[in-house]
Amino acid sequence: MPVKLKDKRIRRTALALALLATLVLVWWAKVYAPLKERKYSLHTELTCLSVEHCKLQKQLKRLSKAISEQGMAQRRLRQLSRMTVKAASIEEANAMIQAKMQHFFEGHDIQLNAYKELPPGKWGPYQVGRVEFRLYCTTKRLAELLQYVNRLEAGIRVDKLEISSRIRVRRRTDRLRVTLRLASLFAQGNEKSAQS
Repeated sequence: MPVKLKDKRIRRTALALALLATLVLVWWAKVYAPLKERKYSLHTELTCLSVEHCKLQKQLKRLSKAISEQGMAQRRLRQLSRMTVKAASIEEANAMIQAKMQHFFEGHDIQLNAYKELPPGKWGPYQVGRVEFRLYCTTKRLAELLQYVNRLEAGIRVDKLEISSRIRVRRRTDRLRVTLRLASLFAQGNEKSAQS
């Protein structure tokens, strides 16, 4: 049975299908295709931004590490400046230590037998002044002396300590023969940086 276009129902259906096909084509051309292109371009842009984000994260890590290292270096420098002896020269630092120690010896019944300024040593790029004291004292006075040295500036430390005992039977006192070498960390120009 042949289909006749004159039938109203068939014409309506055909017209509805043609209209639906036209709407689908218009939707495809005006909505779906631009959205698909937009989605593709957004995906490409997102990929580029992700790559850029990774690069920026790596750069941020490097910069954070550099800032952290710089902060640590500054802390070490401040700590080093607190640890160094405040003097204009290594000779002045040694003289300062000698004066402090002699003042202590006089006030604590410690007999200074000899004082010797030794050639400076090195600690990295810094000079280390060294002075040696030969003295006689009791065990109690030696303990007081070591406590005093421990309270001195952070840059002054015991470099060498030799102790030999001399027992005097008549006096019943233990006299120790002590060789005490003190080392002082000295940085050139340290006094100027400490004053500023």
